[in-house]
Parts: sequence; C-alpha cells; structure tokens
Amino acid sequence: LLYGKEGKYNRMNDRSNYQINDHSNYQINDQINGHMNDHMNDHMNDHMNDQINGHMNDHMNDQINDHMNDQINE
Repeated sequence: LLYGKEGKYNRMNDRSNYQINDHSNYQINDQINGHMNDHMNDHMNDHMNDQINGHMNDHMNDQINDHMNDQINE
C-alpha cells in the first residue's frame, strides 16, 4: 500500500480524532451519568421521605386516635 506523505498524515489525523472523540465522549457520558445519578438520588430520597413521613403520620394518627378514644370511653 502506497500512502505517500499525505496519506500518512491523514491516517495520523484520523487516529487522533478517534482518540479525542472517544475521550470526550467518555467524559461527557460520565458527566451525564453522574448528573442523572445525583438527580435520581435526590428524587428518590424526596419520594421515600414523603412515603415514610406519610406512613408514619398515618400510623401515629391511628395510635393517637385509638388512645384518645380509650381515654374518652373510660
């Protein structure tokens, strides 16, 4: 295969472009994944806190109501 000077130069360019693209794609993907993980963690924490708080409030209200009814009935 005869590339000559231009062909060799073009191949070097291709190779470095691939490396640059690969590297920046990894970085971009890492950033996106990191950002999405943070976002999902925040969202899930909020959701779980709401669920837990709602559940605990219901539970405590039931307990208080039962207790108060017992007191009143006595």
